[in-house]
Amino acid sequence: MYFAYQLLKKLLMSLALGATLIACQPSPLQTVETGELLLPDQDPKYRFTRNQESSVDTQEPDLLRSTLNELHERFLDQAQIRNQELMNTAQQMFDLGLYGYAPKTYIAQSQMHQEHRDQILADLNALIEISAKLSGLGAPNPSQHRRREAAPMISGFVDGALGGKLVFVDERGLVVARAFASAILGAINLDQILNVHLDDRVVQSRELERDHENQVLIKGNNYTALEHHWDLAYGYYLQGLRALALSDGIQALRGTARRLDLAFTLGRIDINYHLYDMLPRHVQTIRQELKHVWLTRLEYLLVGGNTLANLGETPTLAFSMLSQAYGMIYALQFLRSPEGKPYFTYQEVKELQAQLVGNKGLWDYKRLRGDGTEMGDLHRIVQMIKTRLNTR
Repeated sequence: MYFAYQLLKKLLMSLALGATLIACQPSPLQTVETGELLLPDQDPKYRFTRNQESSVDTQEPDLLRSTLNELHERFLDQAQIRNQELMNTAQQMFDLGLYGYAPKTYIAQSQMHQEHRDQILADLNALIEISAKLSGLGAPNPSQHRRREAAPMISGFVDGALGGKLVFVDERGLVVARAFASAILGAINLDQILNVHLDDRVVQSRELERDHENQVLIKGNNYTALEHHWDLAYGYYLQGLRALALSDGIQALRGTARRLDLAFTLGRIDINYHLYDMLPRHVQTIRQELKHVWLTRLEYLLVGGNTLANLGETPTLAFSMLSQAYGMIYALQFLRSPEGKPYFTYQEVKELQAQLVGNKGLWDYKRLRGDGTEMGDLHRIVQMIKTRLNTR
């Protein structure tokens, strides 16, 4: 009788969900299975309530992003860590945060990446320290040091064509602020989504499912633990990753953001209707689409028309895109396969980064523009990443 009851319960929930979605859409044929046929402005929105109040809380990723944005704008982007006092402030911002959420705490937080967490933190701290050196920290005349023009194996500023702002690079030609921002998107956002909040131990937890069915709310809040995991994953997606998923004229990304939006939204709807068996399918969609975003963006940054044209005409204009790619290569270790395993290890992404900068840095234009047969040229790096991600 118990199993018959559970089967009937799931059937009734499925019918209720279909009826709800039909009622919300003009199309008389709309169901969960035909969700892809909806027009974008008709898609269900990520808005959920309990007792007439919102049950969605994304404060954690929102405030973390605010801290990281301020760190970027005040200190890293324009190399403004000229003295030890400013360095202490920048480091404190990273270590302790500004609004109760410290970026350092959330770096590589998942159990999957605990083995290399100390090394990952050291890598990111090293980029902050390099930015301080670019600013002139420790130099006899910091202002003069900061204003010098970069050259092969000499740090300084280059023409980056970014609205008249200077672009600061280390001796390798790496735009440190860009590399740091991209690496953070992997070490925090990707890791929190794929390896913390949408981990199998969360999505398939019978204990979390029972608590949700029994309306066990997190103390002082309006949501269950299972709902909150899903909401935080969605929040981390909104804060940085959705912008990458938007096509911006890249044909291969057309519709990607919408597919991700729907996967997150329909997953939350299924939680509300206790359709837990549907959650792994949505998680697989999210894993696959985020992998697609990462590969497409990396290919565009490394061997896209703008990058290759700039390397052939005004190479320093390519440094910002290549530096963003450098950080995104680092983030590859946080992607997760359909089987739940990382595509790349920590050591492998470090090796790929080393290949990108080579012995002479990004100043070695001839190597970067190779035909794909030599170690360290851009086409070869892209092909290595495609092969590992099982993509032609």
